[in-house]
Amino acid sequence: MEKEIEWDEVDLEAEDTPMKSYFRHKNIFITGGTGFIGLLYVEKLLRINVKCIYLLTRTKKGKTPQERLKDMFSGVVFHKIKKINPNYLEKIRIVEGDLGAIDLGIKEEVLQDIYDNVDIVLHAAADVRFDEKLTKLLVYNLRGTRELLKICEGIKNLETIGYISTAYSNCYRLYCEEKFYPSPVDPDVMIKFGEKYFNTPEDELIIKITDKIISPWPNTYTYTKCLSEELIRRAGEKFKICVIRPSIVISTEDDPVPAWCNNIYGLNGVIVACGLGLLRIMPCADQNVGDVVMADFVSNGTLAAIWHTNEKIDHKTDPVPKIYHISTSADSPVTWRTINESVFHIARSYPSRLSMWHPTNNYTTNTFMWVYCNLVYHVFPAIIFDLFLRITGNEPKLLAAYRKIVRFMDALRFFMSNQWYFKTGNLSSIIDQMHVYDKVYFPCDVRKYKWDTYSFNYYHGIKRYLGNDDINQTQKYVFKAKILKWSHNLIKFLYYSFLIYMSFVLLRKFGFISYIADIFDV
Repeated sequence: MEKEIEWDEVDLEAEDTPMKSYFRHKNIFITGGTGFIGLLYVEKLLRINVKCIYLLTRTKKGKTPQERLKDMFSGVVFHKIKKINPNYLEKIRIVEGDLGAIDLGIKEEVLQDIYDNVDIVLHAAADVRFDEKLTKLLVYNLRGTRELLKICEGIKNLETIGYISTAYSNCYRLYCEEKFYPSPVDPDVMIKFGEKYFNTPEDELIIKITDKIISPWPNTYTYTKCLSEELIRRAGEKFKICVIRPSIVISTEDDPVPAWCNNIYGLNGVIVACGLGLLRIMPCADQNVGDVVMADFVSNGTLAAIWHTNEKIDHKTDPVPKIYHISTSADSPVTWRTINESVFHIARSYPSRLSMWHPTNNYTTNTFMWVYCNLVYHVFPAIIFDLFLRITGNEPKLLAAYRKIVRFMDALRFFMSNQWYFKTGNLSSIIDQMHVYDKVYFPCDVRKYKWDTYSFNYYHGIKRYLGNDDINQTQKYVFKAKILKWSHNLIKFLYYSFLIYMSFVLLRKFGFISYIADIFDV
């Protein structure tokens, strides 16, 4: 039984712990370090005081590496490390390259530096767009993983590789264990296929038959992540590797700042559209579990898995890479209805300055109703609003915005209409072995995830970091929100009155009114 600790008296930044000791003074090569979760990896590793982070980034002309570093790593998420070490940027080395290039496009002299000095590799880079061309993702996501593994073969003192996949890499299975499943095809064959047809005239034909090629996967992203996992499984014979499968990643809980996010992908984008009153119909089964997990649980869980893979696993006797689901469906499930209703309640109480309509929430899994409601709730109002903009001499914009929103929601329909169960025993086992200080410094225990206590901060974090709202100025927007609510109710009244009137006209036209009158002898 762990000793009761007075946490107010503990400086966790200063305390030495097993996990921090492992990472400290290590050289770490990271791909995807400029992405949402990637920034959290970089920030945490800098706070731990690693020796150097080699960061794969695309070539960008017109700016020096130091200028680019300041652009990428000077936001609010780096406020903690700035206080600890004002010169933290000196520990980051930009490695110019491209995920879609051979050898990741890295220059030979830089590769040699990586071969000689890197200790840990963290591969988090991927094109995460669901609607991207198959051939492109075969080159970027699949071949990019192969090229990274080729580089790893040249690293002299490589200890561990961490690979970031997705819990939905085998999404045709609604019950998913922490293990590798059979690959639908040899990944090397698909790499050759992607190389042959990417950016060729035949690519247009491939687009038309993509659904047949990737079936039963719903999109090219999850398909290529599954194939990439097969490359990782094979590489387990050579390296110590762990695979991280997060579910739907949302804002941070608290580490390094509460409710931080910097993108509108996935649920973040849905919440933005709902909070502004733009999205009024959800293509989901409201009683299904929405498997969302906070971003800092993913970043800290990844570091815990890397530490455990190197320090606690004997690769000679256990060469198959361990897989770690970071998800909430098994330990702290919450339904889409609970998520949506809590967000809508908060959005109505704390309106945004950008609100365009009164937030409302409706659900359907029926394709016909999804199309019909999109027309009634989205398309027709957008046409009217854009017509008003044209008349007043402004540029119409709402219909174009709805086209993007509907495409975005169509891509998410599969994930919001189905329900998965992801086993999470491997990560729980690691947490149970962690030092008590590490459990607090690297929070990743999804068993402690509480949506009810998190949702308020989550919504306000989205308002602050994505909408640039000042939460202290909410009262300024209350009057506007009331007008939008009154307008919403008025239009509902007029709309349903019109439907009743049209129903009466049709019934009378076809003689149903007279028929009913005769029955009741009126």
